[in-house]
Amino acid sequence: MKKWLCMLLCMAMTTSAAPVWAAGNTEEDKATEAAAGDETAFVKSITADCELAPYGYRVTSFVLTVDSTADLMNLKADDFQMNNCVMDQMAHEVRNIPAKQVSFTENQVLIEVEPFYLKISGGGYGDPFTMTCTNENLDFGYDEAMAGIKCDTVDAFDLLESTSGSTTVPYWLYSPETQDEALPLVIFNHGGMNDAGEVAAIDAAPFIVSFAEEESQKKLPCYVMASVRDSDVDTQETCAAIKGAIDGLVESGKVDPNRVYMTGESAGAMATMTFANQYPGYLAAIVLLNGGPFDVSLDNTLEEATAMDLNAPYSDAELETFANSGTSVMFVQSLGDILSVPIRFATVYNKLLNLGMKPGDNLVWHSYTAEQYNYLLGDGTVVLPDNESYTAVDNITGKTTYSSSTGKLHSSSCGASNDSFIKMWLVDQTLADPVEYVPYEVEGEDYTQIPEGYTKYQNYKATVVGSAVDVLCAMNDDETEFYLYFFTFNDDQVLKGKINEDGTVQVLYDLTGFMAGEAENALAGIDESAWQPVE
Repeated sequence: MKKWLCMLLCMAMTTSAAPVWAAGNTEEDKATEAAAGDETAFVKSITADCELAPYGYRVTSFVLTVDSTADLMNLKADDFQMNNCVMDQMAHEVRNIPAKQVSFTENQVLIEVEPFYLKISGGGYGDPFTMTCTNENLDFGYDEAMAGIKCDTVDAFDLLESTSGSTTVPYWLYSPETQDEALPLVIFNHGGMNDAGEVAAIDAAPFIVSFAEEESQKKLPCYVMASVRDSDVDTQETCAAIKGAIDGLVESGKVDPNRVYMTGESAGAMATMTFANQYPGYLAAIVLLNGGPFDVSLDNTLEEATAMDLNAPYSDAELETFANSGTSVMFVQSLGDILSVPIRFATVYNKLLNLGMKPGDNLVWHSYTAEQYNYLLGDGTVVLPDNESYTAVDNITGKTTYSSSTGKLHSSSCGASNDSFIKMWLVDQTLADPVEYVPYEVEGEDYTQIPEGYTKYQNYKATVVGSAVDVLCAMNDDETEFYLYFFTFNDDQVLKGKINEDGTVQVLYDLTGFMAGEAENALAGIDESAWQPVE
């Protein structure tokens, strides 16, 4: 299917060809037991079922394939223990954890576990991962687990390539199983260059993989592409090769040419802007994550930086062409990032604003405080300040937060992988039908005033972001449309949306841009007997 999967399969086959030995046996013992045909060495293969979390693979279960489970049915969850498991990306927590549940088929043992990051449990934070069992024949280690990694969402991508001139660009492509019409295409340009190889471009890119997940496909059915760029090839030809791959999907009727979106992080943000400059008006929208011009620094005021003629791909001439191209742009910025500091993107935003782009419409500023970033991760990982005096300022909104050490808040795509606002915004971007300009809400507006169209309301407490908040909820008569107001993260939070016939909640408006995932929690406190009419 894919080159790297073939390698893993070969590794797994190699592993399964030999028995899994009880810990502590010498090589001599193993040879002796193998020659004797030891009946207890019956594990044939190990599969590590994973989900793609914000920082890569997290194991949710192990499947051991054996000759027979007849003699294993007495095993319970407490008989299995995972040792040296890294629970979060920053390794605030490394634990030994028991299995959550164990079940059996005729020839498989399914061991469900509390999710943990397998890839970084290889010894960087102590001893490597091991699985131990009261039946020592089921013991295995880190290498065996890694050889059996399986992630359905990642595995759905195919590795292809496109060539322009002398430059060949590999790319990963996810294709929806069914489609009735031409669909949007979302492209991601990874940060840095191809130093980590082709595999890293996809399994270490949770942001773009999130577009292929089932829930995302319901909201934004689309093709998903991740390019694999190389620093040693011609940039113009690289862009042409990527465009060639896109054109092929358009010509085959699979992709809507009016809804091609490109995203990129760090160096990938600059690659995205380079592509947009080379092919003005080709893309409906771009999302740039933490990748502003290097010739702007903290020594510059925003006014000074806005007056500068920046280096490519953000020069005045290039930005003027972009502003008139019809392509919308969203800037995503982690405020505590000390590599791509906020003023860099803020400068480009200001320049485009001055060139006539419309804020909130085809020009969007979307920033995360460190606290918001931690919330979006949703996996227990928390980025902490190195020093409370290290503060960062949002040059556009004026918000402040803390900074952390190099790199820890640079990867805004990790948090963005759980940020539904980005997908909600992309849904509306098209070259065929420009989005109507709706200005930002007036600063100081009283959001406790219920807008027109809602007929009943109530106030109650609900658990949002792990703490109790006061919620104002308004609905229409048949409770298919809702308005929610609450206060958290020192901000007014407003969510508007609808409740579908199947009970699912669809958020259509999110004031701050990152609370859509809390809508169901905020609605959970409703008391059907407590409605009051809107006067």
